Amino acid sequence: MFAPVVSEDDKKKRPAEDDDTHDENVGRRSRRRLLRTALEPGSLLGRYQILGPLGEGGMGVVYRARDAELGRDVAVKLVTTSGASSDTLATRLMREAQALAQLSHPNVVAVYDVGRVDGGVFLAMELVHGETGDAWIKKKPSWREVLAVFRDAGRGLAAAHQVGLVHRDFKPANLMIGADGRVRVLDFGLARTAQAGGDSGEHDAELISLGDEASTWSGATRDAPLTPATAPVTPPTQDVKTPSGDPMTSSERRLLETPLTQVGSIVGTPPYMAPEQHLGGGCDARTDQFSFCVSFYQALYGERPFDGTTYAELSNNIIKGRIKPPPAGSAVPAWLRAVVLRGLSTLPERRFPTMDAILAAMANDPALRRRRLAGAGAIALLVGIAGVASWRNLHAPKPCAGADRQLAGVWNDARKEAVRAAFAKTGAPFAADAFASVAAALDGYGARWIAMHTDACEATRVRATQSAELLDLRMECLQRRLDDVRAEVDVFTAADSEVVQRAPEMSRSLPPLGDCADTEALRAPVRPPADAAMRARVDAARKSLATAHALWQAGRYVPAQQSITPLIADVRAIGYRPLEGEVLLQEGRIADSSGDYPRAKAAYGDAAVAADAGRDDETAALAECGLVWVVGERMGKYPDAHELARVAQAKIDRLGHPDVLQALLDAQVATLFAEEGKYKEADERATRVLAMREKALGTDDFSVGEALGDLGDIKVQLGRYDEAIALYRRALKITEKTVGGAHPKAGSLHVNLGAALRSAGHIEEAQAEYKRALEIIERSLGRDHPMVATVDINYGAVLLEQGHEGEAEAQFKRALEIWTKNLGPDHPSTGTAWYRLGNVALKEGRAAEARADYQKTLDIWTAKLGAEHPSVAVALDGRGDALFAEGKLAAALSDYRRAEALLEKTVGPTHPDLADSLIGIGLCELASGSAKRAVPSLERALALREKDSEPVDLARSRFALAKALVSTDADRAMTLATEARATYAKSPAGNARELAEIAEFERQLHTKR
Repeated sequence: MFAPVVSEDDKKKRPAEDDDTHDENVGRRSRRRLLRTALEPGSLLGRYQILGPLGEGGMGVVYRARDAELGRDVAVKLVTTSGASSDTLATRLMREAQALAQLSHPNVVAVYDVGRVDGGVFLAMELVHGETGDAWIKKKPSWREVLAVFRDAGRGLAAAHQVGLVHRDFKPANLMIGADGRVRVLDFGLARTAQAGGDSGEHDAELISLGDEASTWSGATRDAPLTPATAPVTPPTQDVKTPSGDPMTSSERRLLETPLTQVGSIVGTPPYMAPEQHLGGGCDARTDQFSFCVSFYQALYGERPFDGTTYAELSNNIIKGRIKPPPAGSAVPAWLRAVVLRGLSTLPERRFPTMDAILAAMANDPALRRRRLAGAGAIALLVGIAGVASWRNLHAPKPCAGADRQLAGVWNDARKEAVRAAFAKTGAPFAADAFASVAAALDGYGARWIAMHTDACEATRVRATQSAELLDLRMECLQRRLDDVRAEVDVFTAADSEVVQRAPEMSRSLPPLGDCADTEALRAPVRPPADAAMRARVDAARKSLATAHALWQAGRYVPAQQSITPLIADVRAIGYRPLEGEVLLQEGRIADSSGDYPRAKAAYGDAAVAADAGRDDETAALAECGLVWVVGERMGKYPDAHELARVAQAKIDRLGHPDVLQALLDAQVATLFAEEGKYKEADERATRVLAMREKALGTDDFSVGEALGDLGDIKVQLGRYDEAIALYRRALKITEKTVGGAHPKAGSLHVNLGAALRSAGHIEEAQAEYKRALEIIERSLGRDHPMVATVDINYGAVLLEQGHEGEAEAQFKRALEIWTKNLGPDHPSTGTAWYRLGNVALKEGRAAEARADYQKTLDIWTAKLGAEHPSVAVALDGRGDALFAEGKLAAALSDYRRAEALLEKTVGPTHPDLADSLIGIGLCELASGSAKRAVPSLERALALREKDSEPVDLARSRFALAKALVSTDADRAMTLATEARATYAKSPAGNARELAEIAEFERQLHTKR
């Protein structure tokens, strides 16, 4: 309905700077052209008739329109919501309008109506004649004129705060000075109600501002120039026709109560954002106060208080409170500057407590006060004394100051520079991106640590709202968090490329600080030792544990094990069971990552027992989750793993279902279901994991990208390739945003995307993805890294399907060489390379060589995974295929039956992988002359394949059954053969041998009929 039509003549008239070929912000420019042509004069929008555009911002166009029902002109803002976040944006806009409808104040622009239209959402608002605040500032008003305007603007903000609204993007562009002289605050594009979602977390909601600058700033990279842009449009006039209809439904009227939370993102227009916004923290009325004071400062002095030509420079100056000195010759009085500077305090608690408080300070002009006090000497004396006392109180040393000094030696400028230098020294192409990600994460964590430390102190020593006992518990918790940061940064300062690769994820997985403010959790049964000597030993052990944990996260498994081994003996000697559980949990993680699964299982079990004994439910739940993973995914004992998952769930239930921990268990259970062939159950569980992580961590968090990738893997198994491709691409965007496109994680996702494209039949696109993955991983990690071998295996599979056996074999051989060198000749991955080489040899007719390759796979997997692991059945089927090709039917039949029995025992009788074993059994029986015994196995195989399989695998099942039915059901045999031939013919793989065999089969069957 509102699709833009851009003629060739329009394109020719555009200035050069609006040409997409000369503009890096192509998406923004294209969106602006769309908005300019979205509504023609005379168009109807609900009951409003468009008269013409008034202007446009980064995401919306404002039109003058006529409300025929009420006989008045209004301003209508139309915002396009196409794209991945359209539902979120539309919902937020509905909520914004309802929030403002609650507020009736002379200094806030009125919103009359809101509705949805095709491709967008509109808001009908009060039409104000006048000029914006930024245009008014350019006239260089006197400081008294500025004070008067901003007192009115402040009254509007204060009124909004009183009904629970936070503007979140206050700036001069969001002020209107009407022709009637009245000041109005507008564009509450980031407003939300405190009651309906709260800002209780450490992070806050990611919402998109409707202001001109915000949409431009929001797309800036850390080092890109910050240049806001606008595009005014001259409004034409148009006659009015009668509109009709009210698009707003009753359900939409309830949207004000719908919280939209996407945690951990930066929100707003950077030059006006408070430090807590730059650090990803929460927003409240004091955040608006900071933005108000930036704007106030700009109006008073003609320039903003913080310098910065790039986002990195600007945000660093804001976070550190580096305010510029006043311009020479400024007439702004010192008392007013002091008011503004207090509102610009880096810590919210040091600003004015409310907007009403800052308005009172703005009204406290000493010159006016002196005139009022001139005739009242005695009163003046008392006020002077009170003023001195107030000044002393204001400038007295803060009893809880100095928390920032505790970060010295942990995370400060010197340590940051040491990390930067260590990352750069590795030469990894993703080192700069990794450092930027780490620095931002640790800066934010450090700032939030300081704020929480100060708050904990003041709650007891200033506000007297907290006991000394609870203060001790909070400080102990904060000290442990500081130890975690110290250990992590120690590892970073000695980084190699592997550490740099893992660093962004490590810096974002530090324990949440919110736990140190959770009174109920802090007072839980897990209490520190009463004995001072034991407590000192526990504290020292926890520091060592933090080091072991950081080494493990960095992939330094050998030094991690060296660190944890003596610690286990120490904590058992101490006898403090909660700490014993924590240490044994870490031992299990290290053993798991090192491939020592029996030791991992034992450590996780012991950790769960120790944590239970120490009443540490969270550590016990994590240990139980570790058991689920090792017993299920690593050891292939799925029924046992499901029973362990029930135990882990009980622990999580007792904790109150924390989202992150619940998501961890659900992700593990989803993996179990997928490996059991229960893809529907896996899909449901993985979808839940994604929703929980998005809710708890925000849509752009690194672990959300991992959840998207995991869900994509399951969609591939379900044959829903388009969905999988879309999920992988979303995951790739998050990964590129958080750690950079040159990071090996991005390479891994290119591999997965290539696999999905391959399964969907997009072979050339799949090859391009694999080549891109190889380019990234070889460049970032070197040609001999194990991840290169993973890409080789996947790329080789595509080549083999296309009939390029020689090229495929070269890829598989390189994978074998890399894995043997890095992981050893008996690692399970090395077994995978041998299996793939067996596939090539079998396809080329080298059956004996294939059998030898499959035997090596079987030996490795049996030794490393256990004789009852489902993967062993895959190796048995491979060896059976080679024996069958050699004509050794009895030996082949034995392997197939062993594989069938193993799979039925481990994954159940309906797992799709059983089809390979059943086809082998059927073909052996048929080759032995017993079609009657062959048919049941082949019928069962076909049923499994029809439920879930690749097209070529289904074709193989059909043709195998067709051969067994020749003598008993020739018509069905011909149908099955024809269907198989059609499938083989459509496949991009080299299937000449199969097609020739089917053609000969059909010829002979036709002759017989």
